[in-house]
Amino acid sequence: MIEWYYQAGSEKSPDQSFRPINIQTGNNLAKLVPGSTAIVYPTFTIEVGKTHESYRQLLDDAELKHFSPTTSIQIWLGIKLFTRSGRMQIALKVRDTNIGYGSDSAGLIETAKISIFQATDIQIIVAKARVYFGVPQGQVPLTRLTIPGPNALPVPQVPYGSIDDFVIDVELIRQRVMQNCALKE
Repeated sequence: MIEWYYQAGSEKSPDQSFRPINIQTGNNLAKLVPGSTAIVYPTFTIEVGKTHESYRQLLDDAELKHFSPTTSIQIWLGIKLFTRSGRMQIALKVRDTNIGYGSDSAGLIETAKISIFQATDIQIIVAKARVYFGVPQGQVPLTRLTIPGPNALPVPQVPYGSIDDFVIDVELIRQRVMQNCALKE
């Protein structure tokens, strides 16, 4: 998906997005992009901020654009690169399902600023039900069970057992940043 609308006359192009197969539209389901008859908003978007926006602006962009009342995006992952210091910070936000727009402040997950040059074992847990929002229960694909490590976010009340949610390995993101950005240690 190249562009979608978050308010009348305003377009947004996420750096990456995911829309599941078999997603349905309607009340309390996914929404169609205004003016289209078949383009459905993605459920998961990713934004990378490098030089043109601050970490705060990246978070505000999620709030105002990705989680606007017009969209049905459920999950936003933001990656802020601090190229001068060789660091990055990652945040995950989820839509506030109580009011239907904006993000749920209780669902905010943030890493500390971490070195781009040093391996990390941080993982971020993403609820499978959010990723497959709008997909009938019987059509949600099976995923392999995962046991998150000790540095998984959110921090569990009790140690994680096997989960059927998605586990984002921050180390993989760090490695891709190293491969694709002109950074020097």
